[in-house]
Amino acid sequence: MSAKGFFQRSANFLAKVRKSNPDISISAGFVSGKLPTNFVEPTEPVRVGFDLTDKAPTYISDPKKLYSIYPAYDNSPSRNADVLYEEVSFFQPDGMKGIRKDAKPAEEIKIELTPTKFRPPRRYQKLAEEAVYYFKQTRKLNYDPDRQQYENNRSARLDRYDRETNTMFLTEASYFDQIGTNIVIDTTLADPVRGHLPSLREGPEKPIHHALPSLHESILANTLGVAAVVYTPDWSQQILRLRDGRYLASMPEGGIHCSASGVFELHQSAKKGGSYDVTKIMRGMKIELLAELHLRPDQYDLHLIALARELPRGGKPQLFFVVRSHLGIDEMVKLSQKAKERSEFLHGDNGGFLLRGVDLSDPSKFTYEGWAAIYFAEQFLEANGLEPDSNSYSSMS
Repeated sequence: MSAKGFFQRSANFLAKVRKSNPDISISAGFVSGKLPTNFVEPTEPVRVGFDLTDKAPTYISDPKKLYSIYPAYDNSPSRNADVLYEEVSFFQPDGMKGIRKDAKPAEEIKIELTPTKFRPPRRYQKLAEEAVYYFKQTRKLNYDPDRQQYENNRSARLDRYDRETNTMFLTEASYFDQIGTNIVIDTTLADPVRGHLPSLREGPEKPIHHALPSLHESILANTLGVAAVVYTPDWSQQILRLRDGRYLASMPEGGIHCSASGVFELHQSAKKGGSYDVTKIMRGMKIELLAELHLRPDQYDLHLIALARELPRGGKPQLFFVVRSHLGIDEMVKLSQKAKERSEFLHGDNGGFLLRGVDLSDPSKFTYEGWAAIYFAEQFLEANGLEPDSNSYSSMS
């Protein structure tokens, strides 16, 4: 047998054994030990280059593939709930219970904004530039006709969250920074010698101890995202929507989505090097609720409930909220027709809202972000004894 054949047969044997034996005992003379078999599956780019006719995604979102890349999370609560977010921290809104007893007070969160801006990695600068150009050409970046430029909102990179002091350390970044790193983490460029260069997830963002690199170690933009599930005044009905992924850079597959979500927009009043309270975070979610639902802050109660890191986009941090609307469904449908970013959702006579009848037990019908937002929201309602009467929803159309 050739050496190549021997190693191939050995690899196949280990692949069969690893499922039932996390470790293999070995010994050599008086030395013995265990050989771990739960090796991390090597990553490969899902896309090479930015050919406009290529329909391949720019990052991996398949759960099985992701947990083969990050097996450290294989038995986590999120994994067991088909939620593609890990390293979760919970918050307790004022006057309400958190999802966990160790939840930190949301109103006491502190913000430290560093004096400098985020700088994308220089060796991946060409990838970032071509990514932005590609998303412009495919109409997946919003164009502002008034300013005659593409929207590149001022956002914030989460450098780290210190649970002990309940402090978020942020660095100013932009939406284009996310486009050029997190959103193309599994995309690479062609190379005349090697075929293609390593992708970000193959190279500097490869797993550390089978898990995501820490936020501090990561070279990705890791801009904060915000997502909310809105409920009716009596908490009996959650507002779900149909996301239209055709013209969006992230989650292009579309599906049932949460009520509102987007990039956290850092307001101009937040100056580099400044110290702030949680109102800066809450303001970012309020901007999205206005943009996507046309809801003003005096028309709802807003609760921050969780922070987690998204596996598909390489650990990008996401803030999850629950919203209790002061308005009925009919009023919210009418308002949503006036929303600036209503094009992100499929609309019918009901504004794309979903009501009783849709099965909530099948995550494949949802965007992975929408599924996670609903999962955390339902846990929050359960913790506070506010569970809706029905667990199913359907379109009014």
